[in-house]
Amino acid sequence: MVHPHTPSSESASSESGLRWIAEKSAGVEPEAAPVETPAYPPLATQAANLAGALGRFVASGLANVVVEEYDRRRVICEACPREVSGPSGH
Repeated sequence: MVHPHTPSSESASSESGLRWIAEKSAGVEPEAAPVETPAYPPLATQAANLAGALGRFVASGLANVVVEEYDRRRVICEACPREVSGPSGH
């Protein structure tokens, strides 16, 4: 499996974002996380990650989460200032 390279300068930012998500999901009002434009991995890395994810999905029997779990995850994502995809409409 190919993992994107995360430079050490982004470690603190990632930790801050993870802390924000953990606090929000625990019902604690978190500090505002800094909003940055994400640095995406090279296209070849993205393609390899996609191929691996699709393989795991097919191997799982095309399994999905139940609606309640999906909704719980979307609430967390939509509340995050790092959300870049916008509302899903689902």
